[in-house]
Amino acid sequence: SCCGRQTYDNRRYICCSGRVVLRRYGKNTSCCRYTPYNPLTKICCYPNILPRRYGVYTLCCGRQTYDNRRYICCSGRVVLRRYGKNTSCCRYTPYNPLTKICCYPNILPRRYGVYTSCCGRQTYDNRRYICCSGRVVLRRYGKNTSCCRYTPYNPLTKICCYPNILPRRYGVYTSCCGRQTYDNRKYICCSGRVVLRRYGKNTSCCRYTPYNPLTKICCYPNILPRRYGNTSCCRYTPYNPLTKICCYPNILSRRYGVYTSCCGRQTYDNRKYICCSG
Repeated sequence: SCCGRQTYDNRRYICCSGRVVLRRYGKNTSCCRYTPYNPLTKICCYPNILPRRYGVYTLCCGRQTYDNRRYICCSGRVVLRRYGKNTSCCRYTPYNPLTKICCYPNILPRRYGVYTSCCGRQTYDNRRYICCSGRVVLRRYGKNTSCCRYTPYNPLTKICCYPNILPRRYGVYTSCCGRQTYDNRKYICCSGRVVLRRYGKNTSCCRYTPYNPLTKICCYPNILPRRYGNTSCCRYTPYNPLTKICCYPNILSRRYGVYTSCCGRQTYDNRKYICCSG
């Protein structure tokens, strides 16, 4: 097998973070970064390798272990599972998510059962209300209600082009370009300007200018012909990346095929050489 740029016999050795080390524990050997260990008897709580004191129930909490049947790890602290398997954490504090909800730093009652949600540090009934940027507002449009920052709106009939809520004049084809809407079947938004889709669905933008990426390439500010099919840009200049490589400002031949890399303004064979500091 490979370990970085070297090979090794994976029956006798293991690759630990790019280092080849002996398989001290046979097939069961695992890595704790660079150190091999036996995961059947130990656990990696990096950088420590610790005994599995509680067998399969041993887990890490930071650099220490704990018995996950009796305890839970809350943000790096081991705390008692007061509510059994249902125990969750509200940062450092355990709580029962069946009866409470964590709206950090508050642990609050689930007043509306499964429909209780948080909006900042308070709860609300998510069947009747919606949380818009930290404010609880009425669901005026039922389940379809969305937010345009603090304002609820119906996304089936309106669109949020913040701060404006505008009619969906073109139905599902309505899109925003800045604070205005446009028909995305006929137009495209290029850097905040609405321009005609001259080339249909294939239209792309070269900043403010529409172009056809099937026949042209944008090497901004120039729109140039796609001479090579897979044309790429070497800053302002188009080139064929299958036969050339851009080592800016030079466009050079791929002398070593797919193994050609740049080192500064020259090329090299990356199978045999490495580029150090250009």
